[in-house]
Amino acid sequence: QVEDYPINTPIGNYAIVDNLRGGIPDFEVFQQVDLLDKYTFGGVDHVGGSAAEKVGTARVRSYELHSTDYSGGANTQYRLGLIDIKMDQNKSFENNVKSIVINAAENIATGGSNIVPSTDGTQTGSATNDAGNSGSGTSTITGSGTLFEDEFVVGDIVIINGVIAGKVSSITDQTTMIISNSNSAVLDGRIRKFRAKLYDPEYNEAMFRVGFENIKSLRTGTGALNGTLNVRRKITETTDVSGNWTHTLTNTSETFLSDQDLANYTIALSSDGTIQTITGADITFNAIGARKTVTISGLSGSVSYDLYTTIKQEDGTAASERSKTLVTDYSQTFTTKKTVTNGTIALDKADVLRITDIRVTPGDYSAYDQANSISIKDHYNLDNGQRPTFYKNASIIL
Repeated sequence: QVEDYPINTPIGNYAIVDNLRGGIPDFEVFQQVDLLDKYTFGGVDHVGGSAAEKVGTARVRSYELHSTDYSGGANTQYRLGLIDIKMDQNKSFENNVKSIVINAAENIATGGSNIVPSTDGTQTGSATNDAGNSGSGTSTITGSGTLFEDEFVVGDIVIINGVIAGKVSSITDQTTMIISNSNSAVLDGRIRKFRAKLYDPEYNEAMFRVGFENIKSLRTGTGALNGTLNVRRKITETTDVSGNWTHTLTNTSETFLSDQDLANYTIALSSDGTIQTITGADITFNAIGARKTVTISGLSGSVSYDLYTTIKQEDGTAASERSKTLVTDYSQTFTTKKTVTNGTIALDKADVLRITDIRVTPGDYSAYDQANSISIKDHYNLDNGQRPTFYKNASIIL
């Protein structure tokens, strides 16, 4: 018999990003984002790409500071946790994703982030860059022992000595290519191709092994809860006239975490998502041991801000089991031929137990008539929406 055995709940499957613009995606509802084969140069706002540049979609599970502080501006790095990644045919996250945006509509300003490229691997040979042509515009890259025609294609991002030099606009031969949007005067060095990376992909699930086959309870022998869980949360408050943002946790089992790790505290304007540069000195608590009330100072007065924070839940009701309520006799009606004849029809509910019937009124599908309907339940399979990584709405599949 084993009691009080800890269960680790590691979370991974994240990309490192920078040039955060237009706010943090809503991780509390697993907001869907678009994956682009497009890099935004110069620390400016992101713009949606062409249909060819959109290479997939994903959902956001988490967002937190990766750098040690917020002093880097557009170069400040964050960990963007992703789930439900769906890549287009013949595309891969590693080779094709350069940025992640909220809306990929072409030429439309959108919130988003650039991928920080992996430092893994190099290409063949080394390269030089004509210093006289460096900066905004185009530059000629001359290689030594390189295989540009074999290892690069137009549109790839070129990295020289760890600095993003620009995007390939044309390739002349194995040792000569032209890049555009070059950022700096990188003269020579080892050359790499931009590659995205998902870190700790083995920890992408929201289900965690307990280490034993037979588990009696997650409670103590007396029925009490005995566990600790850290959760990410978005909290919105308005500052006072002096620019102090304050929030108090009302659940007795919840406390804020230490300000020694700034990843626990990211604060942004509610209006446009602009991240504020704060330090540990700007964060105070009602008491170090309790941390029920947090105050962040140095902000603008009478302005709404969103705090993205980590909250510790232990024992009590905050970290209790999630209860479910079975709802029966729920129905949903679909109209229009395009919707009804689609191969997959999304439902309004998640975690569906079973479908009792699917009926259709023959005709143009403009309305449903129970008296003249026929059952087509055998034509569909149920996808209940449960995934190892998250719950999504159920669907029926033809």
